[in-house]
Amino acid sequence: MMGEVNKKNVLTLHNKISSPNTATLLLVGAEGLGKHKFALSIMSQKAPFSLQIRTATSLPLPPDHDNTRPNIDYVIFILDLTNRMSISNVEASVKTLDCEYFLGRSCCVVLQANNPSLHGADIKNITGLCDAYHMPMFCASFDEEKDRKCISQKVLSMLQVACGTRKGVSPMLIDATRRSFAFEETL
Repeated sequence: MMGEVNKKNVLTLHNKISSPNTATLLLVGAEGLGKHKFALSIMSQKAPFSLQIRTATSLPLPPDHDNTRPNIDYVIFILDLTNRMSISNVEASVKTLDCEYFLGRSCCVVLQANNPSLHGADIKNITGLCDAYHMPMFCASFDEEKDRKCISQKVLSMLQVACGTRKGVSPMLIDATRRSFAFEETL
């Protein structure tokens, strides 16, 4: 999964101790996608924990020599289907995450999914990427306030599970129950 990515540059889940009752969300996507509008929408939602949101245009993140970066609890990849560079950016960035993020601690938000004539890539390639890395995929628009609010609520719910503040639910349980399993009899 990591291929040619330097292991030092891989963003790992447990490289720092999380602050109690605090969650940190990382939004990864190219410039001009509305990450900051989305972050403000998430921050406007009521959350049972203190929330920090960081943004990045791509991964890997630069080295943290001062040790000031908090532990990242959840990663959201944002891509625009009408922008081929946005798609390439996410495809490259996803390779720099530790595999533990792909167990209920990351998702992909796809913009412009409702305009197939403008797509720079087939939506099947994006769903294939999400399936390969076990990431849920949400199709959204950041243009409308109600759409941002809806996706913000979904993300906060998933973040609450990922950072351990939802009792009795773990990211592994969410990941296991979102798939349909086919049981076949062996002869």
